[in-house]
Amino acid sequence: MTESVAQGAHKSANKLFQYPEYLKERFLKTSDIEFRYSKTVTPEEIWHFMTVDAPRRYPYAYEINPWFMDQISADIGFLTGIKCRYLRLSQKDRFLEAHNNGVPIIFTQGGQTFEPYYAAGGIPLRPGLIARFADDMTEGQTLLQTSQDHKEKLEFGNKLLTTESCPIVGPHISAQRGLIPVDLIAPYLCLRCSDKQYLVESYRNTKNVESYKNPASRGPFYKDKIPLMLIDYPIDNQNDKEWATDYLETMLRNLTAKVSELSGKEVTDKVLAEEIHYENKVRKITQDLVHLWWKAPAPPTNSSDFAGTSNTSAGVFRIGNEFSGDPNGAYSVLKDAYTEIAERVRTGVKGVGVSDDPVRLYICGPAATETTDPGFIDSIGGVVVGKDDQWSEICTLVDEGGNNPYRNLAKAILSFPMELPTEERAQWTIEQVKQSRADGLIFTHTWGCNFQSSVARMICDIVRDEAGIPVMDMGTAGGFNAQGEEQSKTRLGAFIEMVNG
Repeated sequence: MTESVAQGAHKSANKLFQYPEYLKERFLKTSDIEFRYSKTVTPEEIWHFMTVDAPRRYPYAYEINPWFMDQISADIGFLTGIKCRYLRLSQKDRFLEAHNNGVPIIFTQGGQTFEPYYAAGGIPLRPGLIARFADDMTEGQTLLQTSQDHKEKLEFGNKLLTTESCPIVGPHISAQRGLIPVDLIAPYLCLRCSDKQYLVESYRNTKNVESYKNPASRGPFYKDKIPLMLIDYPIDNQNDKEWATDYLETMLRNLTAKVSELSGKEVTDKVLAEEIHYENKVRKITQDLVHLWWKAPAPPTNSSDFAGTSNTSAGVFRIGNEFSGDPNGAYSVLKDAYTEIAERVRTGVKGVGVSDDPVRLYICGPAATETTDPGFIDSIGGVVVGKDDQWSEICTLVDEGGNNPYRNLAKAILSFPMELPTEERAQWTIEQVKQSRADGLIFTHTWGCNFQSSVARMICDIVRDEAGIPVMDMGTAGGFNAQGEEQSKTRLGAFIEMVNG
C-alpha cells in the first residue's frame, strides 16, 4: 500500500484524544458497516481501527487543540459519531483497495448526485474528498503538519494558475500531479459554482504542463494525461425546457458509457434504475433524520456530529449525499444514526457541547463552510441546523416510474433547488429556514469564488426581508486552514452575540 510518514510526526508532544474504554462494550453491540467496494467491517474492527490504528496513522484527527475542535466531537457518547469518523479516516485504505481491484476513481463536482458513476462501477469523489484523500497519503501528521501540507498543494495550484483561483484548484492539482489515483475527471459543469469549467480547462493549459513533469512534484500515480469528460448543464432559466432534459439525458448516457469503459461493468437501464432506487433510499433516510433533528425540542447532537465538514468530522447530514465514497457504507451508518437520534429525541437528550438555548444557524453556500470547526460554533452559543449545500441534492428524489431512468435522472438534476433562478433559490431557502427553526442565516463563499459570491447578497436580502431573521454575507480565505481562522471566528462570534441580543 502506497503511503508515507511525516518526518518527525511521532515525536510530536501534542496530546492525543483517546476513546474511553467504557464505551467499548456499548459500541460492540452496534451493527456492522456493509460496504460495496470493500468487506463488511464489524464493530470490533471499527473500534480497533479508531482506538489503535487511526491515532497512530492520523494523529491530526485526535489532536486535542483549543484552536481546532472539529476532529473530536465533544459528544463521545454518540456512538454513530465514531462510525462517521471511521468512514472518513478509512477512506485511504478503502479507495486504494478498490482501485487495486480495478474500480476507477473519478474526480467529480461537489453539487451533484452520483448515480451514473456508481451504476457504472466507479467511485466518484468530490473535491473535498479528493483533498482529504491526498492529505492522508502522508501518514503520521500533526494538525499543523497536515494543514501545511494542504496549503502546499493549494499554493502549487495557485502558482500554476492564478492566486484568484478558487481552492478546488488544490485537489485538481493533486490529481494531476499523481498524488492520488484518478482515472477520469468528469464533473457536471455549472452545478453549484461557475468555477469548475475554468479550472478543468486552465490546469490543462499547455504552457503549464512542464510544471507537472518536475519529478519532485509528482506522486506515485502520475500519468501524462488523465481523461477528461465534461457533463454540460443548461443554465439561464432553461431547466424546465424539453430540450434541456433531452440534452442532459444524452450527457448522462455518455457518462455511464465512459465510466463503463474504465470499469468493464455493463450498464443497462435496469442497472441505473436499481442505483437510483438505492440512492433514493439513502436520501429518504437522510431526509427523515434531518426532519427528526429539526423538530426536536433541543438539538439531539452537536454541530460536528450533525452537519460536520468535509475535512474531518463527516456529520450524518453530509454523509447523506457524498457517501464517503460508498453508498452502502453510508446507508449502514445512517440507519444507526436514525435509531440513535430517535432515541435521544424520545428521551430528551441534548447533544453534548450545545448550550441550553443555542442560536440556530442555517448555512448557505458551497465549498466554504461556516468555518472548518463546527465545534467552535457550539462553544460560543450557536448550533448549525443545516446547509443548503448537499441538502439541495438530498431533498431531490428521482422519479422511479416509467422506462427511462436517464430521463428521470436528468429531470431531477435540473430541479435541484440550488440551481434554480436566484429568486426561486431564495424562496426555497426561506422554507428550509422556517422548517429548521433557524434564528439566523450565514451565506459563506470562499476566496476565488465567482458565482456564489455574486448571488450571496441578493439571497441574504430576500431571506432577511421575508423570513425576518438576521443574515450575514461572509467571505472566507478558503481551503483547510484549521488553526488560521481567527477573522472568520471573530465574525461568527459577533453574529451569534448579535442574534442572541
